[in-house]
Amino acid sequence: MRRATSKTTRPGAAGARSGLAKDAKKPAAGGLGVGLSLNMSVKGTSPVPKPKPAAKTSTTKAAGSGATKKKTTTTSTSSKTKTGLKKGTGLKKKVVKKKGPSEEELELQKKQNDAALVIQSSFRGFKTKKAEEEARKAREQMERDMEELRKQAWLAEIERQRKIDAERRKKMMEEAKRRKEEVSLRKKLLEMAYDGETEDLEKNWPRAKEIFGDHACAEVADGHGTTLLSEAAAGGATECLRWLLERGSHPNSLGEFARTPIWRSCFLGHADCVRELLEAGGDPRIASESGETAKNVASTDEIKQILEEWDVGKTEALAAAFERKAEERALEEQKQKEQMMEGLAGDVAEAEKENQQAQKILRNAHQEHEKRIFEYDTCVQEGKPQSLLDAALTSIKEAEHNLEQAKSRADVARETLQMCKLSLREKEMEMAGQEGAAGEAEEELGIYVEMKDLDDVLIKDVGDKVRSTGKAVCCIDISKQASVFLRYLDTNYVNCLSRNHMDADRLRRSIVGSVRYGKPLILDLMDVDIWESVCFDLELVKKGLVDMLLDGSILKEENYMSLVKESDGEEYHFTKFQDDRIAKFRLILLTAERFPTKEITDRTYNVRVVLKGQ
Repeated sequence: MRRATSKTTRPGAAGARSGLAKDAKKPAAGGLGVGLSLNMSVKGTSPVPKPKPAAKTSTTKAAGSGATKKKTTTTSTSSKTKTGLKKGTGLKKKVVKKKGPSEEELELQKKQNDAALVIQSSFRGFKTKKAEEEARKAREQMERDMEELRKQAWLAEIERQRKIDAERRKKMMEEAKRRKEEVSLRKKLLEMAYDGETEDLEKNWPRAKEIFGDHACAEVADGHGTTLLSEAAAGGATECLRWLLERGSHPNSLGEFARTPIWRSCFLGHADCVRELLEAGGDPRIASESGETAKNVASTDEIKQILEEWDVGKTEALAAAFERKAEERALEEQKQKEQMMEGLAGDVAEAEKENQQAQKILRNAHQEHEKRIFEYDTCVQEGKPQSLLDAALTSIKEAEHNLEQAKSRADVARETLQMCKLSLREKEMEMAGQEGAAGEAEEELGIYVEMKDLDDVLIKDVGDKVRSTGKAVCCIDISKQASVFLRYLDTNYVNCLSRNHMDADRLRRSIVGSVRYGKPLILDLMDVDIWESVCFDLELVKKGLVDMLLDGSILKEENYMSLVKESDGEEYHFTKFQDDRIAKFRLILLTAERFPTKEITDRTYNVRVVLKGQ
C-alpha cells in the first residue's frame, strides 16, 4: 500500500512539475500565475511584499482568454494603489500625526522654569532686603533727628529752668531782704516815735512808703497792733504825735490789750498828748479789754479835768470827719491801683501787639525759607546749570539768616509779653488779697505724655480718651520731636507755614484723603502763632470747615462728600468711603509754643509732650 501510494503521488507531482515547466514557456500566463501565488496569503500569516515591476508588461501573445486580460489589469491597478508610487487621481491623503516634545526638550524646559523661579525668588528677596534696609535707615534717621531735637530741647529747657530758678531765687532774696528791712524799719520807726525823733522819721518816711505803702506806713504797728501814734502817745512825744496825725494815723487804733493811744496817754500822764488826741478825734469812751476807760486810768487831775470838760459830741463829729477822710484816701488808693492796673494792661496790650508783629515777621521768614528750598529742589530736578544752583543756595543761606533773626526777635517779644502778663497777674492777686501766688509761672495746660507714649495717645487712642471728648487734639511739644515722629508715620502732614501745603486745592485733597483712608490729619503750626491765618485758609476751602474739623462733624457723609470733586477720580466715589476707615480719622494740631492761644486750648484736647527725665 505504501508503494502504491507513493507511485500514485509521484505521477501527480511529476505532472505538476511538467505543468510548471510548460507554463514557464508562456510569459504572460506564467507571470500571472506567479503573481497570484505571491499575492496569496494564508490566514494567520502576514502578506508577502510585492516586488517592484521592472517595466510595463506588454500585451500577452496568447489573447485567448478575455478573463485573463481582465485579471491582469485588475492586478496592475491593485499594485499601483498599494505601492502609492504614482500620484493617482482620487487617492486618499495620508494622515500625519503630530509628534510631542521629546524628553530632551521637556528636560530643557524644566531647567528653564527652575532657573526662572530662582531668578524671581532672588529678585524678590533682593527687593525685600532693600526695602527693609531703606526702612531701617529711615527709622535710624528718624531716631537720630529726634535724639538731636531732644538734646537741643533738653538744653533749652535746662537753660529756661535755670533762668526761672535764678529769677525765683532773686525774688526770694529780694523778698527776704525786704522782709528783713521791713522788720528792722518797723522796729526803728516805733522807737523813733516813742522817743519823739521827728526828724529821723521824716528821713526814713520815703523808704517806709516804698516798703509799707503810701498810707499804710502811717499805720505801721508791731505784732500786738501797737501803732506809731500809740507809741508817740505813750512816750509823750507831742510834736511827733502831731506829725503822725497830719500823715493820717488813726487816733483810735487798738493796740495791745485793746488800749487806744488816748488811753495810754491818760495812763502815763501826758496831758498835752491827750489834748492833741481829743482834737484829732480820739474817743476817751473806748475801754480796754479789762473794761477800763481813759477816764478810769487817768493818772493826774489835769487829765481828768480835760476829759470832764471835753464835749463828747465833738468827738463824734471829729470821728465822722476822720472816717470820711479815710474813705477818701481809700478811694484815692483804689483809683491809683486802677490806674496802675490800666497801665499794666496797656503794657500787656503793647507787648501783645509787638509779639503779633514779631510772629508775623517770623511767619514770613519761615515761608520765604520754605520757598527758597522748594526753588532749589526744583532746579536740581530740572538739571539747571551750576550757576543757578549756587544762586539758589545763596538765597537759602540769606533766608536762614533772616529766619534766625526773626526767631530771636520773636523770643524777646514772647518773653516780654510773658513778663508783662506776670506783673499784671501779680498785681491782680495783690489787690485780691491773695498771698503766696505772686511770682508763679503761668499754668501749663494739658495732660503730660512722654514721647514714647505719643503713639498710644494720639494715633491708637488707647482707652478712647480722645474720642470720648469729641474734640480735636492739640499736641504741645516745645522740643519739636513730635513733628519728626508724626511725619514718619502714615499721616497726612500739612506744614501751615508752607504756602505750597496751604494751597486751597491741596489742603482740600489732604482733608478728603485723610477721611477716605482713615489717616490722622496733622496741621503743624510750629513755633508761630498763625492760627488765625490757618482758619482763614480753611474757610477758603469751605465755609464752616474749621468748626467741622474741631467738633468732628466733618465725618458726616454730606460734609466730607461736599469736598470731593469729579477730578479726584473713582477712588473718591462715595462707595469707596468705608465706615471703619472714616472712624480712624482725627485732627491733630501740632504746636511748639509753650502757651498756645486761648482760641486753640479752649476747643481742643490738650496733650503736652514732656522730655525724658523732666
